[in-house]
Amino acid sequence: MEHLTKLKNELAQAKQSYKLLRQESERLLSGFKNEYPNNSNLFPLSLARNPDKSHTPLFWRYSVMIKKKEGLRAKVDDFWIQVRKMNEKDCANLAEYELGRIRLNYEIGICAYKVLKLEQLVKSLESWENHVRKTTGDEK
Repeated sequence: MEHLTKLKNELAQAKQSYKLLRQESERLLSGFKNEYPNNSNLFPLSLARNPDKSHTPLFWRYSVMIKKKEGLRAKVDDFWIQVRKMNEKDCANLAEYELGRIRLNYEIGICAYKVLKLEQLVKSLESWENHVRKTTGDEK
């Protein structure tokens, strides 16, 4: 079935896009950690990653600089409060990391959903095709 072949190709492309987006999120995370190491006094929040299957993998976490909140998720407003305390260069740099985090979380979420729905559609069409073959006696 030509339609099913096209869908399987689309699914393969979506999976590849998802993989590339995950790699890009790893590069963003790595870049942040290189510029603002966790145990430094450069910035009180760190960019962190959820487990691999999360559709919104990147978030802000309090670092060791904020006692009693260490390791907890920071709200986006808390991120901006801390950014405003930084020098102009770091403010611009951190704003770019936040923009990257927002964009990647959005794109990864959309791509992951597309993969999920395409997998379901391919499975349904394969099942439909098998039923049609059995019904028409055209089993292979």
